[in-house]
Amino acid sequence: MLQKDILECFPNLNLHHIHLWEAGAGDYLLTAHILIPDDMRVSKAEILTGEIRQHLKVKWNISHSTFELEVRGCGIRSLLGEGLNHPLDNENQ
Repeated sequence: MLQKDILECFPNLNLHHIHLWEAGAGDYLLTAHILIPDDMRVSKAEILTGEIRQHLKVKWNISHSTFELEVRGCGIRSLLGEGLNHPLDNENQ
């Protein structure tokens, strides 16, 4: 649900290797990898991650997110924990 929502809002984004957990009651944290074009300027990448962070905060109540930007990729194409019952899976539908 979360990855689908992100891809709908940012259609050309390659977001993968996502870790999402609850640090305390309702305090959600996220880490993920983002594949970016090798010619993307750092300033543009900062704007992009800021927009994603804001979306995650507003739509999913994720208070802190950290992204690892990749140009060549890490080889991991799947979403970690896929198919698990996560507390956010049924929210914001």
